[in-house]
Amino acid sequence: KGRSLDWENASISWRFYRVGGATQNCAGKGSVPIKSAANCGYSGCERILPLHACGTAEGDAAFPLARTLRNGSKVTGGESMEAVSLFVQPNPALSRAVESLVERRALPYETVRLSPGDFLFREREDIRRIFYLSRGLVRIFSTTPDGSSKTVFLHKGGTLLGFQTLQDFDEQKPSILDACALSVSEIYALDGEAFARCLRQDGDMCFEMTRYLFHLLALTTRESVNASKYPVLQRFAALLLTLSHELNLPQAPAVIPFCNKDLAEMLGVHVNSVTNAISQLRKSECVERRHSLLAITDFKKLKAIAEDLIANSSRNDRA
Repeated sequence: KGRSLDWENASISWRFYRVGGATQNCAGKGSVPIKSAANCGYSGCERILPLHACGTAEGDAAFPLARTLRNGSKVTGGESMEAVSLFVQPNPALSRAVESLVERRALPYETVRLSPGDFLFREREDIRRIFYLSRGLVRIFSTTPDGSSKTVFLHKGGTLLGFQTLQDFDEQKPSILDACALSVSEIYALDGEAFARCLRQDGDMCFEMTRYLFHLLALTTRESVNASKYPVLQRFAALLLTLSHELNLPQAPAVIPFCNKDLAEMLGVHVNSVTNAISQLRKSECVERRHSLLAITDFKKLKAIAEDLIANSSRNDRA
């Protein structure tokens, strides 16, 4: 905590044991660079896989949470790039608890697979389940009567969504938002009543759930404050940096896989505002068009435009 990671030179030392009776014999040890080990998919002491299985289907099947975190975010030693607060971050302890319940079939669930554009649920729909996103990307948004919409959250693998079943109303538990897949997504639809019983019976899981819900509250609060304080250009630059970070895009040129309309809905502004912001960023030579999509060509210049917003976000996180 509080230290930056020497990513280029750091390494992980490891050893594992064979346990028999009261004895524990060291069966192997070694050291590998973190840059090589980052994709190993290790998320706990469930079982050991050889290093050559890292990042493979076998490794992903053994460690779904690690697969989720590996595919969904980068490991960095610097400040958080979460300046535009849309991406919901997994709570690892809560994710492990949910995955354990699913693996042990300790509560009823169904597996839901969505293609891009498929809806998980819609506004006013009666929802009696809680959804655990195993992999993919799901957009939570609100639609106004005139047809425009505002993205509220972007859920990636390892996160929970759809808490309507926790409402006090018994006759109907309506959703106030829409949920739509942005990529191929695999979701566990957990029985809401069974999930609530697990929370009442497991104090640690209930505590982690509380922390997770507070995280959602903090995201919406910070986004509302940012929208009222900062101009569109600055927020748009920060949004591009956030998308590049969260989607694990390569360094420049990093192609943003969303159209102007999608980006405008993430900021809650008119599409013309995004078009004007793109024009200004192109004049600053930090973005360019690539086959109707936007590409970041100079991260340093883009960060300079969003610098104040990123700095304030980082300070707020530390506070």
